[in-house]
Amino acid sequence: MNQDDNDFNPDDPETNRKITSYADFLRRRFPGAKKDETKEPPAALPVPPLADVFDKSIIPTSPHAVMAAARLELTPYFELIHDEDNPGLKILRQHARHKILNAVWENNLGDFMVERELAKITDLRPRWYWHFPEDMKEARFVTPAHLVRDFTMAVVVARHQGDYNAPDSEGRKPLHYVAAYGKDAWLVPYLVAHHHADPYDGGRVENDHDPRNSKGEAYEEPALRAIEHGNAEMVRGFLMLLDYKSFDMNRPRNNWGHTPLILAVQAANEAAAHGAENTEDYLAIVRDIASEPLIDVRFRDKAGNSAEDYALADGVRKALAEGIKQRDKNRVMPRMRRILPAMQP
Repeated sequence: MNQDDNDFNPDDPETNRKITSYADFLRRRFPGAKKDETKEPPAALPVPPLADVFDKSIIPTSPHAVMAAARLELTPYFELIHDEDNPGLKILRQHARHKILNAVWENNLGDFMVERELAKITDLRPRWYWHFPEDMKEARFVTPAHLVRDFTMAVVVARHQGDYNAPDSEGRKPLHYVAAYGKDAWLVPYLVAHHHADPYDGGRVENDHDPRNSKGEAYEEPALRAIEHGNAEMVRGFLMLLDYKSFDMNRPRNNWGHTPLILAVQAANEAAAHGAENTEDYLAIVRDIASEPLIDVRFRDKAGNSAEDYALADGVRKALAEGIKQRDKNRVMPRMRRILPAMQP
């Protein structure tokens, strides 16, 4: 890498040139340019659609470059430089807002309160840089509300002006992340009942950074995202909504007319076929959905198939049968979700 690409010289007109787009950012020092050359390069460097096709030798990684990218919330840039030793990233990670995000993710109430008090941060709505530990290429600019995974932490964040309907840098709402990473089923009814989160809405694409999504397109419905990630606890949270706000878990969700139960059976088949470590979680999801009396287990998709027809693996067929057998007992058992309106924000 050319070191000139990363040096910050306040007297260099190229350094001080206003950056207004990702393309401008990448061509701030194009190969072969002289130190005093301020004209634009003959041809602008294209913005490739996927991070892995970037020529990393032309990407500036100095602290100044990182700060410039952070101001523009350029998530593709940060998906490329997730180096723990990068000086610019260290600056972002040392900021109090990043420490607060980390405390929320780790469900550490002590660190959350200490960092917020030391930095005198009273508003948790501004976004800050974050890399998800499970996938270091998943860079986002999020608020603490996007990282809650525990009910108690969710309440604390709400009391400090956390916004559970605000989008992150890509347009994803907190429920989008809660569905995948949440660890407490009560998170779902709490956000819906007391923060008016839409259980069908995970947000809409705000940028063209990801070629898999078009700008303005809706992200995956949170309940389906929970099923896809094998998050049995969050699926139970969505089942709590069945007799609240008229949440519908029987409505077909795609062009094939697949219901969440059918999608859960298909996901469990896939997990069993590949020997996934969390196969038991997928089986628990099938069992829990099928055991809910309000779920139509006989529903048939456009091809005329029911959930039972899709249960190919032995374990999946067994989980589905166990869930259906439990339905009669669940019809007479007290339903805890009826106390939802009394929950305290």
